[in-house]
Amino acid sequence: MKTTRFIILMFIAVTLSVTTNSCKKDNDKVLYGTITITLKMSEDIIDGSLSDAKIEATNLTTQRTQTLDITPSGAQTWTAELAYGAYRLVAGGKLHHTVLEAPNVELEDVEDDLLDDLQPVPVEKTDNFNGISNVTITKEQEVANIEIFPFSSSSGFVIKELSCFGIEIPVSPFRYDKDAYMIICNNSDETLYADGLCIFENNFLTDSKYIDIYPDKTKSHYVVKTVYMVPGSGNQYPVAPGEEIVIAAEAINHKSIYSDAADLSHADFEIYTGENDTDNPDVTNLIQIYDTNQSYYQFSVRPNRSYAIGKLPAGVNADNFITQLAYEFEAVDLVLLSFGIDWPDDHVAYAVPNANIYDVMTQSIPGDYMWMLCASSLDLNYFPMALGSANFGKAVIRKTSIVTEERTYLQKTNNSSVDFKLGSSSLR
Repeated sequence: MKTTRFIILMFIAVTLSVTTNSCKKDNDKVLYGTITITLKMSEDIIDGSLSDAKIEATNLTTQRTQTLDITPSGAQTWTAELAYGAYRLVAGGKLHHTVLEAPNVELEDVEDDLLDDLQPVPVEKTDNFNGISNVTITKEQEVANIEIFPFSSSSGFVIKELSCFGIEIPVSPFRYDKDAYMIICNNSDETLYADGLCIFENNFLTDSKYIDIYPDKTKSHYVVKTVYMVPGSGNQYPVAPGEEIVIAAEAINHKSIYSDAADLSHADFEIYTGENDTDNPDVTNLIQIYDTNQSYYQFSVRPNRSYAIGKLPAGVNADNFITQLAYEFEAVDLVLLSFGIDWPDDHVAYAVPNANIYDVMTQSIPGDYMWMLCASSLDLNYFPMALGSANFGKAVIRKTSIVTEERTYLQKTNNSSVDFKLGSSSLR
C-alpha cells in the first residue's frame, strides 16, 4: 500500500514539474505583432512624396532602440514586426515637395498698383523630414500614424551651445552659475544679421504638464514667458557663415571669482535687466522685450526647459509686444489634478508664431518628463539629462554634421534628443 501511494505521489510530482516548466516556457515566449505605419504629411506640404524612409523604435521600458526592417505597403505606408510593448517611433527620410517662394524681382522696379498682382512662385525642393509617435503593441495587428515635417539641415541661425549648470564650489550653496552663456552659430552659407534676433524661454516646463488647454495654441505657436532681443538697425551685426555670437547672462570675467568659471568679459552681447544686475559697459546689452523676472535673468540649472531663437513678427516690438502677442488661456494642472483639483485656472503668456522660430532646444530629466512644449515641427524630442552635480562644468552642445576644408556645419534635424550632446563648456 505504501509502495502504491509512493508511486502515485511521484507521478503527481513529475506531472506538476512538467506542467510548470511548460507554463514557464509559454510565459517566456516573446509575442510579436505586425504594425502598419502610415507617414502623414502635415497640411502645409504641397505635392509631397517620400523616399529613403527610416523608422526607429525605442522600447519605453528597456530604452533599447532598433531600426525597423520596414516593408512598403503603399505610397506612405510600411509594415514591420515588433515585440509586444510600448514604443516611441521616430521617422526620417527625404521629402520631395513644392514650396511657394516670393518672385525674384526688385520691388522698387514694380509699379505700386501692380504689387498686389505679384504671385508666389512654385519651386520644387527636396528636404529632410522627421516625425514622432508613441504606440503600444498588444495584439497581432496594430496601426500607427506619424505626422511628418520638413526641415533644412543647415538653415540659418542655430543654438550651438548652452552652458548654465554652473561649477562646484567649496562653500554654500556649493554651486556657482552666474557664468551662464549661449552660443548662436550661423549654420548657413551666407552672411546673416543678428539684428532683431531673439532668445525665447518657453512658458511651460517639461516636468509639469497642463491639459485641457483652451484655446490651445501650443502647436501653432511657441508660447513664451521671456524674450530678449539683439538691438540694431537691420544690418549692424553681420555674422559670416560658420561664425558665432556669444550671449552672456553676466558679461564679466568670472575667473576672477572662481578660477574654474568662464571669462565672459569679451562676449558679443549681455543680458542686462537693470539696477539689480551687473552691467559690462563694453558689451552690448540685449533689449528686454519681456521677462516675468524683471530684476535678474538666469538660464535655469534644472534641465526642464525649452529655449528658442527667432524673430518677432513684423510690426511687433518692445512697446507693443504685450498687446500684440498676449495669449490668455485656461488649463488644468496635471499635478494638481492628482490631488483632486480638476478645475481650470486662468493663465497669461505670449504666443510667437511657429514661422518666426528658427531653432529650439528642449531638455528634460527622463524620469520626470511629461510632455514636449512645442510643435513637433519645431522640436521632435527632448535631450535627456541628469540633475545636479553631474552637470557641473558641462554644456549642452550641438553635434557636428559635416566638416570641410573651409568650415564646420552643425547637425540640425529639429530633434534635441539626437542633435545635442553633453560636453565640457567651451568657454571655461
